[in-house]
Amino acid sequence: MASTTLAPVLVGTSSWVREVGRVMAGVVLIGSGAQIAVPLPFTPVPITGQTFAVLLIGGAYGVIRAGGTVLTYLALGSLCRV
Repeated sequence: MASTTLAPVLVGTSSWVREVGRVMAGVVLIGSGAQIAVPLPFTPVPITGQTFAVLLIGGAYGVIRAGGTVLTYLALGSLCRV
């Protein structure tokens, strides 16, 4: 049984400019999700929207695009360390 993602339906095939744009949109989505935090009363660690964003990107983009998106997010995070 082959697994499929939403990538062929949502993304399709296109030029490298659109691919870079989609990766950057995914990076913005992950970064935005990291700003949403829900504190839990029984632990000091909150739940963030970042987890949902990564799962959403993984399901929508597929393995290659989602991996590239997350690696780009990590690379930008390591470069822009404040």
